[in-house]
Amino acid sequence: MARDLPYHGAVARAKRKNPNRAGTDARKRKDGRYETRATLNTTMGRRRVSFYGDTAEEANNKKFQALADHSKGVLFSDPARLTVGEHLQSWLTDTARYQVSEGTFERYERTCRNHLVPFFGRLRLRELTAAHVRAFKARKIEEGLNPNTVGVMQGVLSTALNQAVDDGLIPSNPASRVKKAVKREQAPMRSLSQEEASSLLGAAVGTRDEALLTLALRTRMRQGELAALRWEDVDLTDKPSITVWRSADTRTKTRVSTTKTGKERKVHIGPRTVEVLKAHRARQLEERMAATSWADPGLVFPNTKGKIRRRDSVMRSLRHLLEEAGLPKNVRFHDLRHTAGTLALRQGVPLHTVSKMLGHADPAMTLRRYAHVLDDMREDAAQAMDDLF
Repeated sequence: MARDLPYHGAVARAKRKNPNRAGTDARKRKDGRYETRATLNTTMGRRRVSFYGDTAEEANNKKFQALADHSKGVLFSDPARLTVGEHLQSWLTDTARYQVSEGTFERYERTCRNHLVPFFGRLRLRELTAAHVRAFKARKIEEGLNPNTVGVMQGVLSTALNQAVDDGLIPSNPASRVKKAVKREQAPMRSLSQEEASSLLGAAVGTRDEALLTLALRTRMRQGELAALRWEDVDLTDKPSITVWRSADTRTKTRVSTTKTGKERKVHIGPRTVEVLKAHRARQLEERMAATSWADPGLVFPNTKGKIRRRDSVMRSLRHLLEEAGLPKNVRFHDLRHTAGTLALRQGVPLHTVSKMLGHADPAMTLRRYAHVLDDMREDAAQAMDDLF
């Protein structure tokens, strides 16, 4: 036993000096390649990883690079063995979390956890094909999910796979070759005419929601952005503007996060809008003084108790005002934003400027959404030329 002690002590010292248990020499395999190993932190926990090369030097160099990354806290992922599930988890943690709003990230995470990982999880990333994506689409529609919802799931998968292409993990995105599931009979977005928009604002004059509808039609802000707007973000001085960087989601529990794109934008407002906001602030002060309690004096468009106002409350008020103005009651609040974008384009505002006003992440998105407006404008221009000659 005494003779064994020095040996065991040496092994223990070697383990302390080399916690990854990584030797410097690669061994030659029967297939002619060289292999060496190291224990590393991976996306699936701490694992023993093999590195291969045509020469011992090549195999060792791969391992040394991985060890260097490991010392910097980088999780190891073997492109050849990486599964779709591992990539999705890595994409959520390292990329998506820092690129989208909190609400959007939660939807991404829920989509991956409940749908994408159970279906694709164990499949190796490099083996994923368009046929797998089509099978996923068919399965989800057969399960009774709305085709639009399935299309959103495909979009999440495609975004994650685009990252894999950028990282050199796969040569191309197989999801990009599969058409998204779409419910063909979905209602198109409605746009009010200039006269209809004026009628709606006329019906709202003097009401609690005059300023809300004015901003919806003149600033192109989203409903959630208006719900979360605070007076500290509104500048009514020399160069009046509104800084938009929050959004409220009240569909289930109320949650305030960053905007849909995760980016802040500044919206400039004109003199008439400033007057409406000043009158709204004075009216709100009177309402607060008359109320027995008021939760948050910083909100621009709260409910009657000073809390963030829910969507259904806004829609009840909008339907009432639409009826007062003699307009169809099926106009949605988001249609007001679409109206603002459409009227701006028809008035000659450049597409890239309208895109910034709407807070779109990319002018290409604006082009897709408003392609029919631009087509109509081209037809009008062609008709005008015909009338000239």
